[in-house]
Amino acid sequence: MALTSKSIVLVAKDEALSASLSKMLSELPGVSVEQCAATMSELNGQAQKMALASDLIIFRTQDDTDEDLKALKVIQQAGGTARLLALSGEDVTLSNIRKLTNAGVAEVLPESVSAEELDDQVRKLTIGRGLAIAGPAIRQGKVITVAKARGGIGATTLAVNLADQLRGQKGLFRRHDPHDVVVVDLDLQFGTVAGFLDVEPSQALIQMVKEDTDPDETFIQQALQETSTGIFVFAAPLGFAPLNALRPHQIQVLIERLRSRFDYVIVDLPRAMVEWISPVLDASDRMYLVADTSVPCIQQARRLIDFYREENLSLPIEVIISQEKKPIVMNRHHVEAAKALERKFRHWLPYDRRTASEAADRGRPLSAISSRSGLCKAIGRVAFDLIAEAGAGKSAATTN
Repeated sequence: MALTSKSIVLVAKDEALSASLSKMLSELPGVSVEQCAATMSELNGQAQKMALASDLIIFRTQDDTDEDLKALKVIQQAGGTARLLALSGEDVTLSNIRKLTNAGVAEVLPESVSAEELDDQVRKLTIGRGLAIAGPAIRQGKVITVAKARGGIGATTLAVNLADQLRGQKGLFRRHDPHDVVVVDLDLQFGTVAGFLDVEPSQALIQMVKEDTDPDETFIQQALQETSTGIFVFAAPLGFAPLNALRPHQIQVLIERLRSRFDYVIVDLPRAMVEWISPVLDASDRMYLVADTSVPCIQQARRLIDFYREENLSLPIEVIISQEKKPIVMNRHHVEAAKALERKFRHWLPYDRRTASEAADRGRPLSAISSRSGLCKAIGRVAFDLIAEAGAGKSAATTN
């Protein structure tokens, strides 16, 4: 990711607190910190200017939260893009936290926040907004997350074959220049991407856990494997590992570095709720949630959508119906399923066990087995729409 200097405004009347926080923030790359010795309510007209000129405003809340709320309303009316992070005393009530978040504050932290916690939150709130790990201005790849509403639904089949179609070497995409694509298997316990693409399982994620280090460029280069079709793979380990062993910051750095190198980063998520999923969702440009239209699966899909939206409210989540051919006219249960999920079903992946099984057994993408199969064409349409939405060129801007 490109490193662009970004502005953080620190609003705190307590000089000791302001100096301490400023020192923590100055350790971050590409950040300029402006200190403002005041409360939010004392800023008056300055608040609007800050909202328009800054990327992040960090402020110490007052005992009288209503005064903060008035100032926050002014900031929201200014129409700027600055995000808000509040620091509070230890006695802050849940009611006041709720008022602050409803007023547009992205996160409320105690004023005794550690340097590591502050670092994580600042990175989280500024990801995708120009703040990143230091490095050359190469590209800003799109992160596409693939999740599943139940096991065996075909999410990994979608992930690896979406990568193949985005790579742009066969059939439907001959008119497109090839894209650089990597598939990241983050299922520490049951990851199967390596088998689907005939590469070796990797101990890279386990090594990150054991050494408790962030992945640098050399580490990632050594962990990546390239398939015969030009797709790169960051594979899951062969053995089992606790899903919660990874730290959120490790995954954040991994995704940031990969998207600076590739046009598309396809992330195959485990069906689990762990803390390090949050930075994946924060970095994602789009999520494909694979489900079927059975009542239990739709119920699980609804729960997952609610969870993912809590982590990233702006994340576009598209439900892809698997193992069913797209009907000319949707049946009643299809209509009810779409209504329950509050989404239209644009893409359907027909059931094609023979082709899918042969592709998986041979470690090849569907296009190498039967490019004319309905399943291959359906995934091709997903990729086509993704490219069309992104706009022409490899480094097109991300879309919502």
